[in-house]
Parts: sequence; structure tokens; C-alpha cells
Amino acid sequence: MSFRLKKLVIYEGCKYLKTLQPNTYNFLDDNSFDSFYGKNIEISAIVGNNGSGKSSLLEIIFRIMNNISVFIAHGYDVMHRVNNIFVAGIKSDLYYEINSTDCLIECRDKSIAFSYSGKKWRFGDTTEEFTDYLNGNSMPTKDKIEMCKYLFFTLISNYSVQAYVDEDYIADATYKLNKDGSLRENESKENAWIHYVFHKNDGYMSPININPFRDNGKIDMSKEEKLQRQRMEFLLLHYHKNKKEFIHGYELSKIIYRFDWQKLYCKFSSVDIGNLTEEQKREEWDNRVQQFKELLVGDSIAKSILNAIGIHQFQLNNNMLVYAYLYIAYKVLSIACTYPSYSQYMNIANVDFAFIQGNKEQRTQAIVLAKEVITDHSHITNKVYQALNFIRMVENGFKCDENNHFTWSTYNDNKIKDELNKSTAIENEIRCLPPSFFDYKIYLKPNGKKDELPIEYMSAGERQLYYILSTLIYHILNIKSVETRRIHYRDVTIVLDEVELGFHPDLQRKFINFIIDTFNRLHLNTFLRFHFLITTHSPFMLSDLCKSNILYLEKGCIVDKEKLINPFGANINDILAQSFFLEDGFTGDFAKNKILSLLKWLTKNKGKQWDMNSAKRLIESLEEPIIKRNFEYLFDLKNNK
Repeated sequence: MSFRLKKLVIYEGCKYLKTLQPNTYNFLDDNSFDSFYGKNIEISAIVGNNGSGKSSLLEIIFRIMNNISVFIAHGYDVMHRVNNIFVAGIKSDLYYEINSTDCLIECRDKSIAFSYSGKKWRFGDTTEEFTDYLNGNSMPTKDKIEMCKYLFFTLISNYSVQAYVDEDYIADATYKLNKDGSLRENESKENAWIHYVFHKNDGYMSPININPFRDNGKIDMSKEEKLQRQRMEFLLLHYHKNKKEFIHGYELSKIIYRFDWQKLYCKFSSVDIGNLTEEQKREEWDNRVQQFKELLVGDSIAKSILNAIGIHQFQLNNNMLVYAYLYIAYKVLSIACTYPSYSQYMNIANVDFAFIQGNKEQRTQAIVLAKEVITDHSHITNKVYQALNFIRMVENGFKCDENNHFTWSTYNDNKIKDELNKSTAIENEIRCLPPSFFDYKIYLKPNGKKDELPIEYMSAGERQLYYILSTLIYHILNIKSVETRRIHYRDVTIVLDEVELGFHPDLQRKFINFIIDTFNRLHLNTFLRFHFLITTHSPFMLSDLCKSNILYLEKGCIVDKEKLINPFGANINDILAQSFFLEDGFTGDFAKNKILSLLKWLTKNKGKQWDMNSAKRLIESLEEPIIKRNFEYLFDLKNNK
């Protein structure tokens, strides 16, 4: 059982090279160790100076995965996501291995081909090179599902503000798909192709996703912070339940939940919140809730949905239950709006249908939709189950109202406890969390101390480490949850692009081991196979990698590794000098220039800024003993003249 990215071959005529040269770029050598990093985990790195071609290499891979995504999504009707745009101008081959099966993706300008296990498919325009390949432009769904068993998902993390800005890609030659699978020129240049890679709401059908989300290159850090804390919530609870430490040096103290009516209010498109005061918003919302209550008395789409998933008695005098009913109706309709596997419900795919009676045909279809949702055990339905569990808890005596808060321990002490204790998988525990219309605050307790602190009080570097990891795990669990009757992936490339940004050297030193340990503890590598591809400027990370797993680049060219030392467990200074090509040594340029200036004054009497007093002070401040002794000798010579 294995998954390995092997190499990227770039040919003459390929655009987007920048400093790169046409060549074969090996991510692993033939003599690399199997299972060195544990079961179903492979790790390799691309290193070099800024401008050496690391990002260009990755972006060619991203374009390839984007292009094959275009044809995987072809034929599906996705209302809330514009299908990926095909990028022309690539002339490159990507080789990888899944379960000892060699797989190959070939890009030739406006054509792309995929070979695996004796099958050969071509997509896009016809080209002589692919004439003996099967035409995949009108590939049936069952063939796509089978094909994608030999394709991998690419999950990318990069927090640099300079990375993946739309304007950097707007000049790429892009094409859209016709119904027959042929390509037509993309006349609209409103968004670059990379804009459509920041998504997850297609049920992880398209095999590429970049994190964090960027809107025209801008990261909404406030929104990102909330998302990351949300993704950390279930991990902290899971580790706490199993008496393990997720965040090094801290234990979970408590999580406080508080109802936030605006989280429900903003879900419905017909509610215009633009110019309303807080009081007006609340009044508008209360009117909508009353309207919803009246619909539950008679026939309506919302009532049909709730009945279909097992709720037949409505406690309309309990607003918290009413909010949960409304949320379930909204979420079921939202699923029909969003996910390709629910595209047959297009005529009721409108969240505002929660507030209308609807005709008999619509209500019947809503019943069918709800029954399909409730039997869907993928990540798509997690929030529906959270609301259902909340309803059962309130019906069984859990006290909750709009004005009070509760803690996780209080929530866990109720009837849901039995269900939680039965859960052995983290995915099941996610379904037992309070529903998403509650806001929450996480408090941690430093080990050995009584005082607790909000998670926001952690250092920015610490939070980034755990936020990155939480996001990766969140997406991986979602990918794992996709059912076999849909397009699903069991092999994942995780690209960590300059992941060490903001990390203290000690965090850099621990990072790779922490990743491996976390994936093992959560048994992620039991069900999925991973290849981590890391670009880094950190010698601490490289000290965990074998030379066979490193691609060295310098000015767009491959560096011959034969004369290089193996960085695995090596001296950090040696790694710095070798792996990052520090031709001018380790000393800062200001310090180096200052020392050289003093040397000229001591030996050649050049440099008016120096006198015996300032020279003595600098020499006394030198730390390196050999340099210091030599300068003291030169100083004494000059002083005794």
C-alpha cells in the first residue's frame, strides 16, 4: 500500500516556467526508503533560494490538477460554484504511484490525458499524441468514479500574503468547456483560474483546494480566525476525551457556548441587512421566526423536511427548538443548492423555501431530499445531525435559552453522553457538537498552572501551527467521509508551502514529527495515504529529511546531490550552508561590512570613522573567539606603533 509523487517532467514550449528550465524534477530518488515516515506517509521537500523556481514548480502541478478538475466536474450542475477554468500552455507530465500502479497525467496545451492500470483517457482538444486514448470528454459518471480511484487530492497550505494573488495569474490563457467537452476561449477575464480553486463546496469532487481562502488575493483574517477555532474545537475535545494533549503545554479547560441569533438571520438571502439597525434586524428576524412557526402548523416545505427526518411533534413555545427546526430546514435546502450529488433537487434548491408553503410537488420532493440527506453519512450532513442531537437533548430536559450560556461539560453530561461514549471515531464525535448557531469561546490551561486563558492569548506562531494542522485534519476527515458512490479520493498530496512562516525555530524543529504523530494518533493514515510536499527555508525541517527525498534548486536548475551531505540528523550550520546556498557565509551583511571596514583601518589605515576607542569597543563585542583573537592581535600591533 503506497502513494508517492515521483517526478514532474517539463518540456520545451511549456509556459509559466519563469526561472525553471525544461527538465525532469524528481521528488524522490529511486533509492528512497519505503515507509520511512510511517504507514502510508511519505515526505519530500523542495529547497533553494528565493527565485530558484520552487513556487513555479508547484504552480505547474496546481495547473495540471486544476485542468483535470475541469473535466471531472463537467456534466455536474453546481449552482454555487463556478466550474474550474482550463489553463492552456502547459507541456508537462506528472508521474506518481498508487498501490504499485504507475499513473501519469500528461498536459499538452489544450489537451490533457490520464493513464493508469492499462486505461488511457484524453480530455479537451484532439492531439496526435493522444489519438489512441479513449475520449473522456463525455465520460459517464461511473467511469469518473472509477478513474478517480487512481487520482489524488491536492491540499495546499500557504499563509504568505504574497502567494496566490489573482492578478499574478490573470494573463494565463484560459478556456471554458462546451457541453460536448471541447474548449472555447474564456472571453471573461474577471477572475483568474486560481480564484476557483479556493472552494470545498463541491463535496471534494474537484481534486484541489488551497487554504486559506483568498478573495482577490486578500485573506479575511477575522473570518479565518473564527473558522480555525471552529476546526480546533472538535480536536481539542477529542484529545481531552482521550486524556491526551493536542496543544503542547496546554490542556483544555472549558468551552463556553452562547446562542447567536444573527448566525441564523444571515443565512437567508431575502433578508436585507444592509441599512438596518440592530433593533430593526431583531424585529425583522422575530417576524420571520413567527412566519416559520405558522408554516409548521399546516402543510409546508419545512414541515415536510422535518417530518421526513423523524420530527413529527413541534414545541412551538420553545424558541430554541424552533431555531433548531429552522436551521435543519435551511441546511437541507442548502445542501440541494450546493452539492453536485444533490443536483436532481434543483427546483427546490433555495434556502428561502423554508419560509413558503410550496406546492404538493415541491413538498413531495422535499421529503425525498430530506430522506436522502438523513442517510448520507458524509461530512455534508454533519451540521444537520448536530441540530438533530440538540433537539433530542432539549426534549430530554437540557436547559438552554437565548440569554444564558453553557459549557461543553454541561452539554456532555446530558443524554447525548451515551452516544458520545459509543463513538470511537472522531467523525462521529463531530456530529455530537452543539449546532453552528451557537458561538463559542475556548479556554486553555497551561500545564501545571491553575489560571486559564482564552485561546486567543496564545502566541501568533503557536496558533498558526495548530490552525494549519486543524485545517488539514478538517479537510482530510471530509475527504475520507465521501461515500464510494460518489467521486472520492483515498490518496492526498499535502503541499506545505513555506509552512514555517511565523514559527519559532523550536516549532520548526518539532513540526515534522508532530505532523506524523498527529496523523498516527488520529488514524488518518489507516484509511488514507499521504505524500507531504514541503517547500522550506528551515534547516531544522531539513534535518528530518533524507537527501533522497529532497529536490535542490538553484536559479531554476537542479543541483547535483552527489557531493552534498545527507541533511538527516546533520549539523544545522552545514545544512544552512549547503541547502540554501549561502555563498557569503552566515554573518549578517551589516556586521560583515562593519568588521571588514575595521580590518582595513587596522591593516591599511583606511576608514575615517574609526579611532582606537571605537575599534576597541567593536572588538570587545565580537563573539567568535578566533576572529576576536586575531583582531586583538591587529589592534595591539597598531596601538604599539
